[in-house]
Amino acid sequence: MRKTDFKSLFIKSLKNIYDTNECQAIFRLYIEYKLQIPLYQYFADTNQEIDITPNIQEDLKKLADGKPIQHLIGETEFYGRSFLTDSRALIPRRETEELVYHILHETTLPSAPTIMDFCTGSGIIAITLAKEIAEAKVDATDLSTDALALAQENAQKLEATVRFVCADLLKTDHLEKKYDLIVSNPPYIPQSEQSHLHPNVINYEPAMALFVPDENPILFYEKIAQLAHDSLQNDGYLYLETHENFHKEITKILNGLSFKDIQSRNDWQKKARFVSARK
Repeated sequence: MRKTDFKSLFIKSLKNIYDTNECQAIFRLYIEYKLQIPLYQYFADTNQEIDITPNIQEDLKKLADGKPIQHLIGETEFYGRSFLTDSRALIPRRETEELVYHILHETTLPSAPTIMDFCTGSGIIAITLAKEIAEAKVDATDLSTDALALAQENAQKLEATVRFVCADLLKTDHLEKKYDLIVSNPPYIPQSEQSHLHPNVINYEPAMALFVPDENPILFYEKIAQLAHDSLQNDGYLYLETHENFHKEITKILNGLSFKDIQSRNDWQKKARFVSARK
C-alpha cells in the first residue's frame, strides 16, 4: 500500500475518537517508533510502500478502541529522555514537564540537595531531578507497587539513583528526614469529572492515580502541605501540580501554615496548573 493510502487508512480508523491534529500526531509517532521509519525518510521517499501486516491491522484496532499510542509503543519522551510507560502508571504529560522546568529554573538549592517526590507514578519527576541536579539525594513514594516497579525499571534504564518507597501518603504522619525540595503531582480529578475524560484515559490509566472524592478533592494537598510544613528545611521549596479549579483552596492552606512566596502559575494552555511556596 502506498504510504499516502496508509496514512488515510490510519487516520480514518481513529477519526471517531480523536480530532484531526491528534490523529496526525499519533500517526507520526506510530511511523517513527512502531514501524521504525525515520520521519525524514517517510516524508522524503514518495515511492515508499507500507506492507499492511496482521500486526499493523491489530495495532489499528487497538488504537481505534482507545489504547494510547504510548502504551502501544511502550515508551514516551519526558524532558529529553525516553521513559517506559504502560498501564501501571499515568502517561507523562507536557504539563508535568513544565513543573520540572519551573523547579530547575527557579530554585536555588544547596549542594547535594534532598528531594522528596510524592505520588511518583512511573518516576518521571524523581528520575529527571536526579539526572538534572548534581549530587541530588532523591526519595520517591507511591501507594501502587505496580507503579513503583515501573519507576524502578525507568531508574535502571536511565541509570538514575532514586530511593523508591511504597507508602500511603494519606496515612503518613511524618517523614524520617528533612528535605530541601518536596514536589508532587498527586491525584486531583474529582470523581464527578470522570465522564468528561477521554476513553484512552478512563480505560487504560490507573484510576487511583487520577481521581479524588468530590466531597474533598484537595485531600492530598492538605496532607502534603502538613508534611512539607514539618519536614522542609527552612527556605525549602514546595512545588505542586494541581487542578485548575482548586488553586484558591490550596493557597489558603499554605497561607494558614505560614508558607511564604506562594505563587500560582498557568500551564501552556493558560490553565492554572502549578502552585509553589517556600517554608
